[in-house]
Amino acid sequence: MNYLAHLHIAAHTHTSLVGAFMGDFVKGRAWQQLPTELAQGVRLHRHVDSWIDQRYLDAQLPQLFPASLRRFSTIALDIYLDYLLCTHWPRFHPQALNAFIDESYAQLASATLEGRALYVRDALVEGDWLGYYRIQANMESVLRGVSSRMRRGFDAAGMYQALVDQHTQIESFFTHHYPLLLEDCRQYLDDE
Repeated sequence: MNYLAHLHIAAHTHTSLVGAFMGDFVKGRAWQQLPTELAQGVRLHRHVDSWIDQRYLDAQLPQLFPASLRRFSTIALDIYLDYLLCTHWPRFHPQALNAFIDESYAQLASATLEGRALYVRDALVEGDWLGYYRIQANMESVLRGVSSRMRRGFDAAGMYQALVDQHTQIESFFTHHYPLLLEDCRQYLDDE
């Protein structure tokens, strides 16, 4: 999952949005040094990533991509699922998407972050990344941004075309699995 989904899941489970955001930037066991609510958000973020990656494999979603693109297909899928979450937002959250995004930006902007997390947070808020996910065609630009940070082998245009070509199957995967993920996250937190 990408940023919007992680923030939505945090709101859905009444956990820290900042902790959910930090999940990509806290390495190894460094979460143990964080305040309890942030540590919980990081652990939930990791649980979500593991859960969805396994479901991608179970559903053979990487096989929907040409062989030359499969290596990075889960990155493209994570980004595309944020677009699908925008598309299906009213099904999963009672608050308007714009209001949720604004509140998320406010919480992230008030957080004390360092290093890459600070850099990405500032770019996310200033560039309105979450709002950008609302339009399918914007996904190609997002993928180009990812490609610019990769050493090689990430074909943004090819990835985007594969996502568009397989939209129906990916959307079906999302509408089936996202509610299951939300329930799983509640169970995960109950079991902690």
